[in-house]
Amino acid sequence: MVASLNVSASTPMASVSIECVSKNGISVTVTVKSGTKAVVGALVKISFNDQVIGAGTTDAAGNVLITIPTYGKNLVRIDVTHSLYKSDSQTEVYLENGKNFMFNLKPKSPDEDKIKEESDAAVDKTNQKTEEAIKTTAEKEKEAAQYTEQQEAAIREQERLRKEKEDLQNSAEQKRIEAEAKQKEADAKLAEAEKIRKEQETKKQEQASQLSQEQKTREEEQKRREAEAEVKKKELSEAQAKETKAAEKDAKAAQKEQEQRVKDAEQKAKEQEEAAKDQKKAAEEMQKDAERKAKEEKAAAKEEERIKKEQERAKKEAAKAEKEAAKQAKEAERAAKDAEKAKKAAEKEAKKADKLASQIEKLNDEQKKIDASRKKLDDQQKKIDKDIAKGKDLAKLKTKQEKLDVSHSKLDERQAKLDKKRQKLMK
Repeated sequence: MVASLNVSASTPMASVSIECVSKNGISVTVTVKSGTKAVVGALVKISFNDQVIGAGTTDAAGNVLITIPTYGKNLVRIDVTHSLYKSDSQTEVYLENGKNFMFNLKPKSPDEDKIKEESDAAVDKTNQKTEEAIKTTAEKEKEAAQYTEQQEAAIREQERLRKEKEDLQNSAEQKRIEAEAKQKEADAKLAEAEKIRKEQETKKQEQASQLSQEQKTREEEQKRREAEAEVKKKELSEAQAKETKAAEKDAKAAQKEQEQRVKDAEQKAKEQEEAAKDQKKAAEEMQKDAERKAKEEKAAAKEEERIKKEQERAKKEAAKAEKEAAKQAKEAERAAKDAEKAKKAAEKEAKKADKLASQIEKLNDEQKKIDASRKKLDDQQKKIDKDIAKGKDLAKLKTKQEKLDVSHSKLDERQAKLDKKRQKLMK
């Protein structure tokens, strides 16, 4: 009796799970499929509050019968895993004796039939490309004769593009000088705004550091209470771990056999694809011979075309330089406006910082009230522990302990709300 009261003092919710547990055992069936195909060797786990209460491995029909010695109609979680399929789960479900739970898993990679189907499609596609390469060889030979006619037109176009390039370069230089002057003015305004922003940022960081330290102290106290509850939870989970390990071993053995069948199918598909690639390579050699002849005939025409493109590119670069200079001028004007906005924003941020300090002060007053209430509850807990040690009326002490746990819980809710307010202010 003394031990149970001490656990309740540190973990107010522990009594709830104890009251819900009954000694009525039940059995449920879990069926696992992938489409219409049964999944063999899948690992099925049933857990309550992250503690496994039942586990098993599916048979050749994809079924597993799991018996749970004690179940009190709690909401549980069912997890199904398999190395060849994506994991699936059902959460917050009630178990009923004799009920069947259905799962349909999606495969991580193609099965044996799918691998063969994809391999056959890849071979057909390679053969089709081989036939297309043979047709392309004749077309390349006709194409070479067209390039000679384009050489004379390219030479005339070169001279016209050279003159346009010179005119555009002169205009771009003048606009670049104007943009530099406006950019210097904008930089000065931005520097002033940045100074104001840094001052406000320093003040805000100091306030955040103080709040973080206070929050850390409260979190350490909460962790101490949670650690005491974790000890009891660990004792309950160790008993179930042995049963779960046996189910996991059976699941791994069945899954390993299925993985080997998939690897065999992949190897067969690879061999078929290699044969198709050899046929494709022979056709590509014929195509390369025809292309090499066409390249030799169009070499002269290609050189003239290259010179034409060089001059077109030079013209475009000159036009681009003119546009870039105009763009820089606009950006300098926009930068000046942005600098003015940044300055106003920094002044506005300073007002917000003052308001934030006032709000934090109010939250600190509320925190002092919570801390004072917590100290009173801790003093009452010490008195109850002393009375238990002296062997006083344990029934009455249990009632006091339950009331004290409720008070702790309400105080935790107040603390959580206050912490949310702090976090919201510091965003």
